[in-house]
Amino acid sequence: MITRYGYLLITSCFVALFLASELIVAQDTLPLVDDYFIQDKLETIGSQTDNPIDYSTLIDHLNHYIDHPLNINTASREELQELGLLNEVQIMALLNHIKQLGKLIEVYELQSIDGFNLETILLILPYITVVGNGNQVPISLKNIFTKGKHEYYALGRKILEPSIGYTLPITQGQLDSSKKFLGSPYKILMKYRYTFSDQITFGFTGEKDAGEPFKHGFDFNSAYLFYRSKGIVKTLAVGDYQLGFGQGLCLSSGLTFSKTGDVLSIKKMSRELLPNTAINENAFMRGIVATIAFHHFEFTPFYSYHKLDGNATSVDTLTQEASAFSSLGTSGYHRTYNELKNKHIIGEALYGGHLAYNVDKLNIGITSYHTKFDADFIKNYKLYNQFEFTGKTNNNYSLDYSYSFKNYNFFGELARSGNGGIASLNGILISVDSRTSISILHRKYQKDYQALQSNGFAESSGTNNEEGIYIGISSNLTKNLVISAYYDEFSFPWLKYLIPAPSVGSEFLTHISCTPNKKLQLAIRYKKTLCQVQSGYYFPIIPLVKRMYDDFRWTAHYKVSTTLRVASRVEMSQFARGDEVNIIPSFGYLISQDVVFKLPKSKLSFSLSYALFDGDSYYTRMYCYEDDLPNSFSVPSFYGQGTRCYLMMQYHLMHGINIWLRYAQTYYPNMIAFGTGLDMIYGNAKTDVAAEVKISF
Repeated sequence: MITRYGYLLITSCFVALFLASELIVAQDTLPLVDDYFIQDKLETIGSQTDNPIDYSTLIDHLNHYIDHPLNINTASREELQELGLLNEVQIMALLNHIKQLGKLIEVYELQSIDGFNLETILLILPYITVVGNGNQVPISLKNIFTKGKHEYYALGRKILEPSIGYTLPITQGQLDSSKKFLGSPYKILMKYRYTFSDQITFGFTGEKDAGEPFKHGFDFNSAYLFYRSKGIVKTLAVGDYQLGFGQGLCLSSGLTFSKTGDVLSIKKMSRELLPNTAINENAFMRGIVATIAFHHFEFTPFYSYHKLDGNATSVDTLTQEASAFSSLGTSGYHRTYNELKNKHIIGEALYGGHLAYNVDKLNIGITSYHTKFDADFIKNYKLYNQFEFTGKTNNNYSLDYSYSFKNYNFFGELARSGNGGIASLNGILISVDSRTSISILHRKYQKDYQALQSNGFAESSGTNNEEGIYIGISSNLTKNLVISAYYDEFSFPWLKYLIPAPSVGSEFLTHISCTPNKKLQLAIRYKKTLCQVQSGYYFPIIPLVKRMYDDFRWTAHYKVSTTLRVASRVEMSQFARGDEVNIIPSFGYLISQDVVFKLPKSKLSFSLSYALFDGDSYYTRMYCYEDDLPNSFSVPSFYGQGTRCYLMMQYHLMHGINIWLRYAQTYYPNMIAFGTGLDMIYGNAKTDVAAEVKISF
């Protein structure tokens, strides 16, 4: 039930919008630069895992285009795909328009091209241009030393309220038994990056999570050297990198998106190779990779070897190294004795290659690689996981394709693992007319398909034991009004964790967005998910029951002027679990107001937000993207009853030096403790403070 404060906040939203409309400068025609579809994608990823996620590789990829905008008049199909913000229907329409009518004179001419609306244009505007010859600065020692760009970041962060893990140990035994954190409550991040034109990038990263010891330097260290050109060697990466081919069924090491409000973006684009700038400590490759181009062919050989976290179940008595392990780590935390004991105990080597043939509108690729662990991967046997990978080695192969014909784009991938398991995905994007486009995707992943580096389109987290059909449609009712929807029906032929029988489910989403001008964006979204889970009743056979989740969201983003931006959001969720007779419902809501402003003729800018939330249970949680410091990301989940606020300040100290300060607090008025395990905090508030300095020259 919405409190009086909720009504006050809603009223303030409309008052803010009204006052903003009175402050608009008539000559201010600059567009919004906020990537709201990207924020929606990040919230989608955040909702799929409880582990912290670093989106730096994605954000750095976009920042590259801010410094080096892509000339869409001269860009190839591959370059437009690598941008990652346009779907295949839009790319086909743009290329056909330029071929038939010539180059664009200014960006807003895109509105005359099928599939492009004002919302799309505002999304891509910071990253594209229609002018410039794209000439690269010649590589020489003089140019590298005089025309490169250096960036150095230093970040510190702390939760003010101490959790159980930071209380003083009573005995040494408590430390050794992992009942305490071994390090300080400060998170520290250092990052350096050098870029020369759009051809050379190198950098390094050092990071310590809160609770990790700092005796021998940073807990995580990463470095990379990345080179790109239009010659025979298109790309070369040494150090840490992200790699992916086709639709990700065989190999995809970075972040990927499946189902979002952008219903036509179901095809993974060819951002095959990127430097790894993130601090996801187990989700990257380390070694060397290159893409060699000759005529219509591209060959990408790669090698990677690095140590992974794992749970060792057997240790070699001579070498004291793990000889068997039961699981791989994903959190990246090394705060306690046990977490440190499991750090980097498993070596993983991958080597192989990808051969691609690209001509006009046809792309065909073949991937083959070998995986080898230093120890045997032997899982704790359960009925649901008996088809998953075990052993030391695995081989994976795949064939991927993409073909465009008139207003159709066909794409897909067929993959096979060493044990004979098969995964297949096939899709089609159709431009029905100038206003409407349709996407259709079918995937079938056998229960025994084994690819630890895969990341295909899926409802669940793994690319196995799933079959489904996805249908999406997007229609520009006008150039300013877009309605999109998708329906996804899926099934799991074999058992899953906590689901002791084959199960089925479906998901429906509709999204209506209105962009009446370059300053205002309005959107309404409704999402319904239905699946099966085990009941709480234990019979000789545990029955499955329905689980239903409904989510409604309304958002408004308004650019008042070049110095003031406001955003409002109202979201409601409902969760129900049970059979047709016994339905147990729970509800939740979230109301938030964001303001971003810069003091006129000042070096100060601010971001602030205030939110109210009330959720009956963890199952009605809602995720909300927040502005955060550079190289730091915040997509918190909200449930229970409370408030959330944050204030972030940026100060431009002098040329090349910027400082950020951030204060954020979540307050639970009815709680005396929250969190779990060593992260539990006694109290009703969690306060996060952070600071960051950026030096660039």
